[in-house]
This record gives sequence, C-alpha cells and structure tokens, in this order.
Amino acid sequence: MRRYFELVVAAVLAQALGATSFAATTTVYNVTQFKNALNAAGPGDRIYVAGPGAGGSYTSRVWVSGRHGAAGNMIEVVALDPTDRAMFTVQDDSCITFYNCSYIMVDGIMAQGAGTSTSAGNNIEFPNSHHMILKNSYSGPTTNTGNADGLKFADSNNILVYRCSVEDWGAGGGSAVDLIGTTDSLMMRNRFIYHPVGSSSHSFAPKRDSVHMGFYKNYFEDGGGRAQQFGGCCASVGPEAWDQVSMGNVIENSEASVAYVSCTDCLFSYNTLIEPESYVMRILNESGYGSDYNTFKRNLVYYGNITVQGIGSGNNAASFTYERNYWYKWTNPGSSIPTLAAPEIDPAGGINPQLDSDGRPHYDGAKDYGVFAPAMESQFEQYQSWFQWSWDKAQQFEPKADPGDIYQIGPGQMITLDASGSTAGSGSYENDPGHPEWHHTITDYRWDLDFDSDFDDATGQTVQVSYEDVTGTGPGQLGLETGWHTIELKILVSTGYGTIDDWGFAQLHILAAPVPGDLDGDGDVDLDDLVLFVDAMNGPNVPPGNADADLDADNDCDLADAALFAANFTGP
Repeated sequence: MRRYFELVVAAVLAQALGATSFAATTTVYNVTQFKNALNAAGPGDRIYVAGPGAGGSYTSRVWVSGRHGAAGNMIEVVALDPTDRAMFTVQDDSCITFYNCSYIMVDGIMAQGAGTSTSAGNNIEFPNSHHMILKNSYSGPTTNTGNADGLKFADSNNILVYRCSVEDWGAGGGSAVDLIGTTDSLMMRNRFIYHPVGSSSHSFAPKRDSVHMGFYKNYFEDGGGRAQQFGGCCASVGPEAWDQVSMGNVIENSEASVAYVSCTDCLFSYNTLIEPESYVMRILNESGYGSDYNTFKRNLVYYGNITVQGIGSGNNAASFTYERNYWYKWTNPGSSIPTLAAPEIDPAGGINPQLDSDGRPHYDGAKDYGVFAPAMESQFEQYQSWFQWSWDKAQQFEPKADPGDIYQIGPGQMITLDASGSTAGSGSYENDPGHPEWHHTITDYRWDLDFDSDFDDATGQTVQVSYEDVTGTGPGQLGLETGWHTIELKILVSTGYGTIDDWGFAQLHILAAPVPGDLDGDGDVDLDDLVLFVDAMNGPNVPPGNADADLDADNDCDLADAALFAANFTGP
C-alpha cells in the first residue's frame, strides 16, 4: 500500500511540475477501468496500468475496437511501475485484443493463459490495426496447447514489436508471433523461449501475403519447430510471403533454424545459428506454391550430426542463393561445408569459431559472418524502407554505440578514442523526475582494440591511447602491427526494464616509423609525396631548397635527396 501512495504522489508531482506533455493521464487497477480508459482516450493521452504491488488485478478479457491516436500523438498504455508489471490472465479466448485500432503504444504489460483446454486463444493480439507498438512486454504460457499464439497480428500493417519476451506458446500449431497478412512491420530485439514437447509450433510465422517484414537482432533460446519461418499455409494465391529479411538474430536449439515455406524473395543473412536440433533449414511447399529464389547468406552455422537442408517436394531449392556462409560441424570439422541444392558461392569454415555465451566468435576467420560481423548493420540499412515507420520508431528507443570513424597514430603520438557520439535511446519514463533509475542511461563504455572479442582493452567515454600502448609487447600492451585494424566499442545502457547493449566499429591506422620521403605522413612514399617533394625542392633557398626536401639531413637539397626519395618510392 505504501508503494501505491508513493507512485500516486510521484505522478501528481510530475504533472504539477509540468514534467509531462500528455493530453491526459489515467491510472487503472482492473479490466473495467482499463477498458473505460481506452474507450475514452484520445491522441496524446497516457494510461498507466498498475501492477499487483499497487493493487492492480486483471482476470477478464480486454477487448477494445476503433481506438485511434494520431501520427504524431499516440495513445500510450504504460506500466505504472516497470518493476511491478500488470499480468493479464484469462483462461478463455484471448487476454488483450486491440481491434481496428491505430497509433497506440503498449509498453510494459504481461499476459498469459489464453484459451481453454478445448479452444485456442492469443495472449496479445492487434487484428486489423495499423501503426501500433508493443514493447517491453511479456507473453507467458497459454492454457490451450493447440493452435494458441503468444502474439498475433492479422491483416495489420506498420507494427513494431520491440524488446518483448514470449515463451511457452501452444505446441499444436501455435506461434510465438503469428503474422497473417501483415505488412510493413518490424520485429526487433525480442526473446523467445519454447518449453513444450512437440515440433509443430514456430516462433515467427508470417504468411498469407505478408510482405515487407523485418526480423532483426532477436534471440531464440529455443524457437520451437521452426524459429524463423518465412511464409506458411494460409491459402494464398501465389507465394505466402515475399520481400522479407531476417538479419542479426542468434538462434539456438530450435528443431529448424529457418524454414522457407511457400515463399519467394526472402533473405536470411548475418544470423548466428547454434546447435539446431534437426535441420539448419527447411524448404517446404504447404500452400501449393513451391518456395523459390530465396537467399541464405553470410550466416555463421555451428552444428552437429543433423540434416542441413530438409527439402520437401514441389520446391525449387536450386534457385536459392547460397553465399559466403561460415560452417562448423563440431562432430566432424573436416566435413563442415555441406553440399547444398545449388553450389554455394565462397563458403568458409571447418575451424571452430570459438563462440562465447553471446554467440560472438573469437576466431578471426569467422568474424565476418553472423550477428557480430562489422558489415551486418550497414547491410540491413538497404531494407529499412520496407518498414520505415516501425524502424524510425525503434530508433527512438534504441541505444547507439558510436566509437568514431577513423583513428591514426604514429610513433611517439597519443590519440583520444571518443565515444561521446553514443546515445542511450529513450523509454516511457524519461520525463519522470521521480525515477531517474528508469531513464535510459549509458552506464559503461568498453573497448576492444585488438579485436579479440574481449572488451577488456579500455573503458570510458573518452580514452587516451599511446603508440606504445597499441604496438608494445609488454604487460598491458596490445602488440599490434602497423597497418589497419578494426576496433570495437560496446555500451551498456540501463533502462527501467533492465540492461541493453549495443556495439559499433571503427578503424585504427597504425603508422610505421617515418620513412624518408613520406611527406604526407600516411606511412608510404607515393605519388602524393612526389608532388610535395618536387614543390619542396623548388622551395625557398635557405638552405638550398626547402628543408622538407632535405631527406638526408645534410643541410642541402640535392641529387642525393632525390636518390633517397627514389629508393623509398613504393608507387601510386
């Protein structure tokens, strides 16, 4: 009860101090109040949902329709306290349904128990809706063990699901996230854990003309029968899904990591697959359209004695693009690179990638593949227009590690690594002065300067590094050679819903000791230096010629200096 009064007082003070900019705020404690508040809400209103610690109890279905915020002024449904989230528990049909709604953000709710022993239901669903956000929310076990879904979006568009957790959905054909006729939408930074016995359930299931979908930076502890599915069986005329991209996901211990089902033009790239149980990929025809012209590219695959490709009849697996994947079969490393339905372009593998607990490879030869490849984020950029609204909204919440761009250091020099461009993103409590611990705050900057996947070389937003620090071989020195090196920054961000991290890459150019003739200081003697040398030779006549051209330091600029320049000249 004391916690309840603390929260109410904080909300009143925030309003009195002008800390909020909401049109109106309401706090609800049960389903009736929640539905009444939703039905009365307009653009810019915020509804706080009290958790059990503040007296909240939600044991009947929430069903609302026709509620609309505005493009620049969403209706917000937010947990009153992110450490005390409300749990909607309904063992009858679905728990929470927003039907024919738009521009509503739901942040920090939980739901479980959808359906009965004989009828299916969904914990949270937004059918026939558009421009909706679900974030920091949780879907728990469903009562129905058949075709019961954690989250469901049918005939919806411009949906963002961000940092949600889904576990224990229906084993008999259910999905963690069921997407039927869903378009222009993004599923980002979500977590999936599947415990029931059975393989006819999936994590993502976008089907029946689902198009322009993104699946980005999700983690699957166990994705069920098929973790990332493209398409499905929903009686479409033609492909069930197309123009979809799955990138930057870590997938562990699912029966099949990815399934292409009656789909075309879907891309599965820069994902890290760890110990799939039966298949790396399945290629299936379940609606009469054979899967064709999909892509499996730049993935890192750590697998054992399983089937790499499970290909059903009526598909054109040979039309797929298989390109530059890294394969490691731990049970027989010498046979790591598999034979696929069509020749793979430039496959790699056979050496243990040395994955850590995050799925990050420590073996240098595997670092250009999978989730943590330096090129992954830039490759994803070309697909963001498919789900632009959802992507733009995610960037408001998303932290960003910015290590700078290019650093250059030479003998005797010192440089400052600068991560001040990094940002923490924002949450729903940034304007709450009473709870700074719920604000997004960068708590740690960690640098990996020798690119060994251990962020133990430096800490801090700005760090001074000497030439000896990076090239020396003594205690605490990195022993890097001259030339170009990739360096990495990881930031840790505290939010009201736990810690989130982000990482970014920069380049470090280590110069050798100065070479006579290297007048521009870039480490070599080339045509750029030749131009400078000729200008210097024709320069002021004290001493004869410009001192910059006195390469042998004899206080004279003559043919001996020209010969020394020529001896060190390396070409264009």
